[in-house]
Amino acid sequence: MHEQLHRIITGARGKSRPFFLAGRRSRYALAAVFFLLVGGIISGWFFSDRYLAQRRQITSLESELAASKSLNQRIRDQQAQVNSSMTELKKRSRLIESILNKVGVALKMKRSTNGAGGPFRKPAKDSYQDLTLEMDRCITAVCSVPLGPPARGIVSSTYGNRLDPINQKPAFHGGLDIKGRDGEKISAPADGVVSEHGCNEECGNFIEIEHGKVFRTRYYHLQKRLVATGDRVTRGQTIGLMGNSGRSTGTHLHYEIHYRNRPVDPLRFVQIRNHITRLPTVDLDKS
Repeated sequence: MHEQLHRIITGARGKSRPFFLAGRRSRYALAAVFFLLVGGIISGWFFSDRYLAQRRQITSLESELAASKSLNQRIRDQQAQVNSSMTELKKRSRLIESILNKVGVALKMKRSTNGAGGPFRKPAKDSYQDLTLEMDRCITAVCSVPLGPPARGIVSSTYGNRLDPINQKPAFHGGLDIKGRDGEKISAPADGVVSEHGCNEECGNFIEIEHGKVFRTRYYHLQKRLVATGDRVTRGQTIGLMGNSGRSTGTHLHYEIHYRNRPVDPLRFVQIRNHITRLPTVDLDKS
């Protein structure tokens, strides 16, 4: 007796229709169904695993993209800070140069084509490093320029020709006389080194300070010296007390400025103090 696979197929209208498969055919059909199910399961697992891998890759890419956006934003913020600092540096540099120009001091750099070389490159725009070096150069120059009054008081005699206060004869006055209280503090108007000190009949107690390689300042008729030859002084440091020593008619400070070994009018250096107080300030450490 042959084995048969008996199946009944019901239509949409409820009518049934019998379907018979012989034994060998039934085995083939079951095998086909089995392989289809197994293939479906394997395919589903394969594509599911592939889908999960793609999702992990997409998640990783999204994370990297977010990190990249955050880094780009930080770079933009830092660039904005650098641009702001560069603007401030330019302002400071221009202001310092204008102050030095007012007193007749030019910032110069010695350049030469001898002993120079290197690869040719197109000119670059101002860099933060270049502006920082320029600012350092300006600050170094300003630190060695005697700016502001060395003592409190009233200007009693200016630089230039005048009648000598003792013999009333025409004479050249090579400095600025500042009348003040006896014992008034006298301060260094710039960083420097005391190059000479002493006492004589003309100058009384005196001090000479060398500021860098181009400026020297002198202070005559002191009551007392508080620094000696070889001492290093800083701007604002008290170096002596006002007095009436030497060839003098009363308590005052005779103040001289020499630029490249020639006397210059100290008044323009004293009056520049108003410009110094306008120097802008910026915290570069935050840049």
